Amino acid sequence: MHLPSEVRVSTAQQSISGRKSTNEDSLGLFVPPDNAVLALKGIAAVIADGVSGAEAGREAADICVRGFLDDYYATPDSWSVETSAQRVLTSLNRWLFAQGRQYHDAQRGFVCTLSAIVIKSRTLHLFHAGDSRVYCVRKGRLLVLTTDHKLQINSTTSHLSRAMGLDVKLDVDHRSQPVEDGDVYVVTTDGLHDHVDPQDFLNALRDTPDLDAACSALVQRAMDNQSQDNVSCQMLRIDALPALQAEEVYQALSELPFPPELRPGMILDGYRVLRELYASPRSQLYAVEDCETREQLVMKTPAAKFDDDASYIERFLMEPWIGTRIRNPHVIQSVVSPRQPKFLYHVQEFVDGTGGGRHRRNDL
Repeated sequence: MHLPSEVRVSTAQQSISGRKSTNEDSLGLFVPPDNAVLALKGIAAVIADGVSGAEAGREAADICVRGFLDDYYATPDSWSVETSAQRVLTSLNRWLFAQGRQYHDAQRGFVCTLSAIVIKSRTLHLFHAGDSRVYCVRKGRLLVLTTDHKLQINSTTSHLSRAMGLDVKLDVDHRSQPVEDGDVYVVTTDGLHDHVDPQDFLNALRDTPDLDAACSALVQRAMDNQSQDNVSCQMLRIDALPALQAEEVYQALSELPFPPELRPGMILDGYRVLRELYASPRSQLYAVEDCETREQLVMKTPAAKFDDDASYIERFLMEPWIGTRIRNPHVIQSVVSPRQPKFLYHVQEFVDGTGGGRHRRNDL
């Protein structure tokens, strides 16, 4: 199976003024056409909703969307997604707050909500302040990924507790999580999600594979349910994912427990232990058989005494990642397991030889 080298997505977005005379929502997304930029920075989508009580809410929303998309991709390549986004958002917030000081009530100046997502490789990064929302539709289930930042005054009145430009200090929610093939991420303003049911999201995506049509269906549903606000929606569907990058391999596997002591006949994650080939103070090698394919392989397990040694675990994890990228007749080939591991180990091809000599040279 060939894995693509970059993430591929389908996108759609729609924003209407609805029953208002002006549209104070702003939204934008960018899928880099350059594979190098795509790999380094990822795909970004951002939505902002100008606060209705703010004189310059519309301008604030436009500035945040344009500024985030322009400035995020201009940050140094060496910066992480979190560092890049946080610094861009902090700078935008300070500018908005400073501009708002010209108004008698600074909190009624340049103020807007903001929700932004960046999909880099196989990871979603989310940044959020206000009451816009980010959802994930995964395998027929709707998951809400953000929390509304609202103070409920009474049954009919609430105020934003966080927003862009509301205060000189910005407190942004940030979370990251793995993405899966087929995920659909939906970003909305309150003019939409306050007037549709969770089932409406699922129905819109179930009834058509066309994301533009699904966006339109949700916008229309909010209007049919008497939304009095601007109505905006973005959708990104994961169509293909790249192979894991080194840091993602480490993140995914480093929390796995070390395997127990293995003996012939034991089965671990679908591999039957045949015999021990070699043991050193740093690792063990076992001849194993894949219970499904009957293929004979070698399993390498870490020594139990290193279960709290982060540098040892990092080197152990990097070995198979590097091994899958080297094709040389003099180097043992790492094997990608078809099953999700429950313990920390890696699997190699079996090469017959006296005392497992070739495997012994690969020992940590």
